[in-house]
Amino acid sequence: MELQRTWRLFLLPHSTGIGYQHTGIVAEVCGEAIRTIEGNSNDDGSANGERVVQRYRSSAGLMYVRLG
Repeated sequence: MELQRTWRLFLLPHSTGIGYQHTGIVAEVCGEAIRTIEGNSNDDGSANGERVVQRYRSSAGLMYVRLG
């Protein structure tokens, strides 16, 4: 994992391997995990969320887009 990925967008690949199913903002890199800010989510991680949440995710398999 690159040292500096803070304040980038992350893209979670779709399980079909085509496109992406979710995105969010990387707020902090924590070793092999990232702390994120994600919309359309909830505490259960549902795809039909109703609010913005903070979450910790593994960084494995994610794509990143640099902001700015």
